[in-house]
Amino acid sequence: MQTVHVMQGRMSLKSRIERVMLLFSFFVVGSLSAGAGTLMILALTPFVKYLKKYIWRDEVVRITLYLFLVTAFFSFFSTFFTDPFEYVSEILKQLSWIVLAIISLKMSGRENTLFFKIFLVSIVLCLPLVVLLPIRFQAYFPHANHLAYYCLLPLVYFLLTTTGLTRRLWVAFLLIIVVVTKSSGGLATFMMTILLFYIIDKKISLKLILQLGSSVALLLLVAHLSGALDAFIDKVTVVDFEKISKKADRYSFGSDGSLVWRMTYWLAIFREFSENSGTMQLFFGEGLKTLSHGNYIYSFMVNDPHNDYLRLLVERGIVGAIVYVCFLIKLCLVARQKYLFLLILFVPMFFGNVIVSFPYVFTFIFLISYFNKSHKSINHGE
Repeated sequence: MQTVHVMQGRMSLKSRIERVMLLFSFFVVGSLSAGAGTLMILALTPFVKYLKKYIWRDEVVRITLYLFLVTAFFSFFSTFFTDPFEYVSEILKQLSWIVLAIISLKMSGRENTLFFKIFLVSIVLCLPLVVLLPIRFQAYFPHANHLAYYCLLPLVYFLLTTTGLTRRLWVAFLLIIVVVTKSSGGLATFMMTILLFYIIDKKISLKLILQLGSSVALLLLVAHLSGALDAFIDKVTVVDFEKISKKADRYSFGSDGSLVWRMTYWLAIFREFSENSGTMQLFFGEGLKTLSHGNYIYSFMVNDPHNDYLRLLVERGIVGAIVYVCFLIKLCLVARQKYLFLLILFVPMFFGNVIVSFPYVFTFIFLISYFNKSHKSINHGE
């Protein structure tokens, strides 16, 4: 009898590992091609069968359904008749998030931990690229900033599920990755997340202040030696709002640093949308993916906007953007430590492309689902 239980336990462990490895393969494929990752997720679960069972029982599944419906409704007339392929591809991706939310219901703490361990091993295996390629370290992510912001997700997970030395080691490991990416925005958000965690946890003490102070000092030293600190200072000191306004008028984005480039680019896109769009476009947008590479609506565009608020405004209009953001807020509010999730979603949205980042949304849904279950039933006893 005991042998049977041991065999069942081993089979259970084996099935968990197989499930995590399968999901991680989807994660990597989706990082390289969002369309391929979407189709793999949709093929994984008999969606219709499970939707009826879970839609009114689980809040995360229900909210991802609302996000799907908002996208489908507010973008139908602006996208379907002008570019049905882009409409269908985005709708399928939104649909895959519902499927993923259903799959996440079965994810345990051990599986989440294993997933992030595999992620960290995969990043270590990619580290030789730092010396082989003349670009910022991005591993298999589309951009270095994507990798830096993604590290916020395992950071929150390990902050909430580990303690003591184990927690500090995980945080240090993730911090090293963020520093290697040389993403000043990712690094700043990383530190904000740690600070907010300790403020919420009400564990501020003299010892903690000294530890955080020494950590910040060490971080500044590392940032200085790596050049990240000087790069950040250069970005801030060259900001001139009058100059930015004039450059935006001329569509002259120049090379005054990434911050000035982004602000100039954002202003040019916003002015083009607000001044040259009709009433319907202002309220319901220019259409899905019109600010995505290969489908830019404005002739001066050379890159994605690196600002999800601007993306939502232009693509979905004032009404569509507001409704979508409201449901994103609602999604964060269902989780334990909701302020951490609000921070790691809405701060990166201002400087990055996280809501269109397949790996980011993929893992964000896992975490929201897990911590939503945790504060209700402690993940069924785990």
